Amino acid sequence: MSIATSKPYSAPRPNEYTPIPAPILRKSWLGDPNIPGPNPIFSDLLTATFMIDTPKFLLKMQHKYGDTCSFFLSRRLFIGLFSPNAVHQVTVAQQHKFVKGVGFARM
Repeated sequence: MSIATSKPYSAPRPNEYTPIPAPILRKSWLGDPNIPGPNPIFSDLLTATFMIDTPKFLLKMQHKYGDTCSFFLSRRLFIGLFSPNAVHQVTVAQQHKFVKGVGFARM
């Protein structure tokens, strides 16, 4: 008897989705005053904190920076959206205009 294994996140990206751009790395980030967030120099510490307790990390980001924030995990830029309207725009209303992480495909 053999057990079939499936590779996680193997769903192909639909052709009508926007192509995935190259990641914005910490060393090339010039900042954006419209998107507050912690200093990119702390990205390694933030990554560890994110991995240990993701919900707590995201709640702290929301309380400290508001409904929109930027942060680096593993030296790559992520944008956090916490307002219901922004989440609706990204996940439903204009979903093809935004690149989402691999976890989004699992929803």
